[in-house]
Amino acid sequence: MTTPRALLMFSFLGCLVFGCAEGELQSRPAGLEAESGEGPPLSGRSAAPGTPSAPALGQAAPASGPARPEDEAPGAAPPAPLTLRLSEPARGARIFGGTARIVGRLEGGTQPTLTVAGTRVDVGPDGAFSVEAPVHPGLNVLVVDAVEGTQRVEDRRALLVDADAEPSAPVEHAAAIHVAASAFPKLSRKLSDFARTLDVQALVAGNAGDGLSVLEARFDALDVDLIPRDGFLEARVAARGLYVRVQAEVEFGFTFTFTGSARANPARVSGRLAVGARPDGSLALDISGTEVALDGFDYDVEGIPDFVEDWFEGRVRTLAEDTVRDALADFVVPSLFDPAALRRTVEVLGAPIEVGLKLNAASVTSAGLDLRADATATAPQAIHPEPAVRPTAGAVSTIDGSDLDVAAGVDLLNRLLHATWAAGVLDLTLDEASGLGAGLPLKVALLAAALGDAADGIPLDTPVVLSLRPLLPPVARLEKGDRPLVVETGDLLLDVGTAEHGTLVTVALHFVARGAVQVETLEAITLDPDLAVEVHADVAETPRGAVDEAAMEQLVQTFAGVIPGLIADQTFAFGTDVLPVPLGLSGARLEADARGDWLHLLTNLE
Repeated sequence: MTTPRALLMFSFLGCLVFGCAEGELQSRPAGLEAESGEGPPLSGRSAAPGTPSAPALGQAAPASGPARPEDEAPGAAPPAPLTLRLSEPARGARIFGGTARIVGRLEGGTQPTLTVAGTRVDVGPDGAFSVEAPVHPGLNVLVVDAVEGTQRVEDRRALLVDADAEPSAPVEHAAAIHVAASAFPKLSRKLSDFARTLDVQALVAGNAGDGLSVLEARFDALDVDLIPRDGFLEARVAARGLYVRVQAEVEFGFTFTFTGSARANPARVSGRLAVGARPDGSLALDISGTEVALDGFDYDVEGIPDFVEDWFEGRVRTLAEDTVRDALADFVVPSLFDPAALRRTVEVLGAPIEVGLKLNAASVTSAGLDLRADATATAPQAIHPEPAVRPTAGAVSTIDGSDLDVAAGVDLLNRLLHATWAAGVLDLTLDEASGLGAGLPLKVALLAAALGDAADGIPLDTPVVLSLRPLLPPVARLEKGDRPLVVETGDLLLDVGTAEHGTLVTVALHFVARGAVQVETLEAITLDPDLAVEVHADVAETPRGAVDEAAMEQLVQTFAGVIPGLIADQTFAFGTDVLPVPLGLSGARLEADARGDWLHLLTNLE
């Protein structure tokens, strides 16, 4: 069976050898970084007077058009190639505050244009520059680029700002569920259908008193109706065609042993179901005010005195009443909620992530049922123990128009991403020893042209080792549109090397992946593999010699677009259903709220 990782390797090699087909990767020269509009110039050296206005922060400056022959002096030596080196911030840096210091040096060219985080700045006579750029809490990807004529060099650095949250601490306002009034008739039908699995014999036998044995028990159907009211759920249960046959022994100086039967059509019970959150975070479902009616009650006992028959009628009536009460308390109520739903284990590439919910509010109105929960998401074994991004979202608002609205806060999504990163899911080694490259020509020969001097002295048939090192966790944000879930990660380092010679070159990757979630039942939630992926690559380190940076960056940028699919093409198994009753969903869609705080899964029940 071909594994997702093997598919990644096949895609990688296909891009290397044959090139990637159009549509496999959407790669653009500039992505979404820290945004602040076109505000004032960055502190430091100001822009030269009369220069055109710079693009918004986070957008790369447009490249100049090709140089015209009349602009070049006859016989003039071509300018030195542009080189750009940053000394601050370090890759994968974590900082606090509202600004970041960017320090570097630009060399080569004659009069190149330098922009830092989208705003033009001047450089010193020696090419040095130092500026402060505004940043926002969370992940920021700062772009520094220089352009002159047809030359362009760029550096992208990821920063994690104000990230000091304890990874194991609960996230407030993490999850919410709204079950609309329109869902309850459908849920009632599901419960009625599910009642066919009820062991009626055991249910009735459990209510038989001393000296009374249940020989047979059945009903034609169990009809359930749940109706949301202000402050409670009205619950009604009707056992249609209830039939009970019993055997009894009665002593009145001597012993009577007899059999008899009773019928009711229907046997009905109703009650108030109060919904609340317990202090331990579990869901409380408490029944009160139950009322029982046995329509058409009849019993049949022959061959015994009348006073024994009267005794039998009372015992059998009580048995029938207790049975329908238990059908409500022991079948319907437990079917509404599975306590195991509060703790789940999500597996991503084999790494378990433990997710725990703690209900902090539960309420019922005529509009439906609302649940609110805090949550935790942790990696049992953390390779990266660093803190997580701070929660920022506010309270959820319901989006009307669907039977079911299951909302996850962006803070919970970020904690899940952090736990995935902490578990080392993105720390991957792709080579023949790992089995991912077995039988495939992943050799130095495929990369020799781009490796340049770094490959000197290495036989072309030497196997290549690729290693991913994520310096920072991925961070989610929400946008309006068909793909509202956006996951971004920066300074994901890709080491390209061999087992004998070590790392030949390190390339820093910046990903922006936009996707949706497909949900068919409450058992399976999968990320849509049809992602829109934006990838940027920067050569970060050349420990063994110079490489062709442009060729290496283009090569890595081309095949790296398949890496998010390695994560996205997973099924997130949440174990059993949230409800013991299996539910079918229809018309499921994702929608982000206007604030970008909550991701809503909106669906109808079948």
